[in-house]
Amino acid sequence: MNFKIAIVGASLMAFSGIVAMGCGNACEDAVKAESDKLASCPTPPKAVTTTTSGAATTCTDAAGTLLTCQAKAFSAAPCDCIGGGDITKCTPAQGKTFTDAFMACK
Repeated sequence: MNFKIAIVGASLMAFSGIVAMGCGNACEDAVKAESDKLASCPTPPKAVTTTTSGAATTCTDAAGTLLTCQAKAFSAAPCDCIGGGDITKCTPAQGKTFTDAFMACK
């Protein structure tokens, strides 16, 4: 059970980071892919926005590549494993597949 909670936490933190960073085409596309995935889930989590001060973050090629990879892993995961459904229905195998794909992004 704690493994499943950790997966949802990691997913939401990653999603929040992408939302905060959403600039440039690749980054914006990654944000849209994750937003679309969550919107398609039975119970999408509420988005939490944060504000920061200082210079805006630029979407570099490296950041765009990383975010695109993470968005693909996120979009391929079942809603139950990313906080958009019933976390108790996310099997360990599904959770591991998502976590492995997400963490393999570089």
